Amino acid sequence: MKLISTSILVLFLYLLVTGQNERAIQKFNLHVHVNEVYPSGDSNLGHYPILWYDSQDAKVLVGGFGLGVSYQSQLKNQFYLRSKLDIQRSRYYDQPTIFNDANGASLGAFFGVNTSYSIHVSALPSIAFGAKSRWSFALGAGARVVLSSISDYGESFINGEQTALKFKRRAQAPVIAYCASRIRFNIGKLEFSTGLDADFTNASRLSTQKEKFYIWQTGIAHKL
Repeated sequence: MKLISTSILVLFLYLLVTGQNERAIQKFNLHVHVNEVYPSGDSNLGHYPILWYDSQDAKVLVGGFGLGVSYQSQLKNQFYLRSKLDIQRSRYYDQPTIFNDANGASLGAFFGVNTSYSIHVSALPSIAFGAKSRWSFALGAGARVVLSSISDYGESFINGEQTALKFKRRAQAPVIAYCASRIRFNIGKLEFSTGLDADFTNASRLSTQKEKFYIWQTGIAHKL
């Protein structure tokens, strides 16, 4: 696994440097997107919707979203490289937990919602195709640095006081490497895209806990 991770990192840096040295076509893009997280490896983790109305609790559920900037440079003919920096919020259902008060009395079972904020850096070699090269497909690699990961289990009365059950998810790995794929469609200065980020390193810092996330993104970009 260390050999694979090192190879991906070397390839990532090579593509980043060679892309920046190419001057044929250089474009900056501003991006916004929504995302959904599909956890794998732990059946107690669950998918949280991008946007949904919870009729039981009478509230709107708002999932993940993000924004970023990318730099694109042509490599050769229909091939180009896009280097991208994102700031992203993502959500998923954390493990259900039974809480006890200071006296050991059960407060009940609670379902938690994890909210994570992270910085994503990626390099995606791409190929353009179709009429007027409006379509493109990209496949590359990236890494995300987790800035914050908080699991919210709601509130409960503890010692007669309403207490928030929010906890930092300390098992969260601080840096995760992933493979990224995108399919894009360009029209004018706008670009529509959808794709998947799939972890290939453990999202948990615990060696006994194997977690990986598949993050589906759909977004729009504006060419500068």
